[in-house]
Amino acid sequence: RDEITKDPIKGMTFGDNSYIKVGAKTTTIFYQGEDINGDDVEVHINMSHTETGAQSGDSNIYLENNKDHYWGLKMIAPRGEVTAKLKSDGSLSTLKLKGYLDHGNATAKVPDFSDHWYRLIFFSDKWTIDLHEITPKFIYGLKKPQMLYVAKNNQSIGMFADWEYVDGGFVSHQHSPYDPPKRWELNLERDDLKIKGTVTVAKEVLAIDVLGSVSWAVRMLVKAFYSNAWQHYFLVDVALTIEHNGITEQVKGTGMATAEYY
Repeated sequence: RDEITKDPIKGMTFGDNSYIKVGAKTTTIFYQGEDINGDDVEVHINMSHTETGAQSGDSNIYLENNKDHYWGLKMIAPRGEVTAKLKSDGSLSTLKLKGYLDHGNATAKVPDFSDHWYRLIFFSDKWTIDLHEITPKFIYGLKKPQMLYVAKNNQSIGMFADWEYVDGGFVSHQHSPYDPPKRWELNLERDDLKIKGTVTVAKEVLAIDVLGSVSWAVRMLVKAFYSNAWQHYFLVDVALTIEHNGITEQVKGTGMATAEYY
């Protein structure tokens, strides 16, 4: 926290040269430091937002009926065109990608109210589907805060709640203490929009021990008494039937899903 400052030109800066600058139409991220092996690396990411940011209401989840105690999510760029440059070992690699950006804003600590999160980010030629669902801790009841953004041809159809994203086929993990799902079933039904299908894990890309960067003593203390947070990132095979305004389409492709435990 002490290393993060706000710069009028670069945006939010951290470290000696790194920064994140988020705007309504573009986002720039620059990182200069070390990779996980301790080698020097530079990462420069430029994203042009091709779909306008979205949120549900004021985006906040209020806890214990306290307006000062909340967690919120805003989809800053539901979809974007990205150029990413990686400089490492004296070589420069450039990638052209599709991108997504959200941001949480909170006065409540995530482990205080959340058991786990599920996300899905899927882009086809026509369709954009961004999904975020929180399963709260038992004391908060069965209601799951949900945001499902749907767009066609870069035009938003809407932001929805009260849909089903059913997990199943859990599998043990070599490193994580959690058993992430192997698949999900998505079901949304409205008068002019129906989405039904499956999201199946093809490959785990990354499993992050969130406390892995702190000292052993702090990590053991936090895990024992507060939170053992892990984030799992997957490439998934998405197979959906989408009916919109009386037209039915079979939509298939590769997406990214997460299972995040707090």
